[in-house]
Amino acid sequence: MSAALPRYAHGLLRLVVLLCLCSLFCTQLHADELPIGSHATLTYCLYDIQASRNLMSRDEQRAVLPASVQKLLTTATAFARLGSNYRYPTRLLARGDVDRDGVLHGDLYIEGSGDPLLGSYRYRQTSADTLFALWTAALRGRGVSRVDGRIYYCASCFDSQQLHDTWQHGDVGNYYGAGVTGLNFHENMYFVHFNAAAREGEPG
Repeated sequence: MSAALPRYAHGLLRLVVLLCLCSLFCTQLHADELPIGSHATLTYCLYDIQASRNLMSRDEQRAVLPASVQKLLTTATAFARLGSNYRYPTRLLARGDVDRDGVLHGDLYIEGSGDPLLGSYRYRQTSADTLFALWTAALRGRGVSRVDGRIYYCASCFDSQQLHDTWQHGDVGNYYGAGVTGLNFHENMYFVHFNAAAREGEPG
């Protein structure tokens, strides 16, 4: 199954290629002059698929971790396959009976689809406060004011392996190394704030 890339995806891919070429040429010209050159690993391969020809490469068989620039390629692919207006659906389900006082005698179910921004602090429309307000309004719209039951979550759209075996342990402890699941929340991270004491030896 194949899909044609939209115009913006073609432009994005051209930008990626241009940035890579500029980086490669600069590295080749000045590698000997840079003190980091002997301690860095640089591999690349520019391949013409239509002509089945290797245009430019360096140590292309070496397996290394991809740089962050690969996000441009995955983003372009997502745009091409899903579209720029795609939204991850997160479903709030209920099972049970609602009495005349608005009490749900049953359980709630939260079914995720891998939304990476569910409850994210970065944007007002994705924050936890906004999310819970929307869910509360949706329940009240169905006549539910209180739940006499449990809340279950479903993250089965992804497997249970949140972290890849080859991820560096130093990255996993940072916000950008958090694992991913079928039901993410607050980018699967939390903040810890420390209050220093006024004087050494006193409690914070």
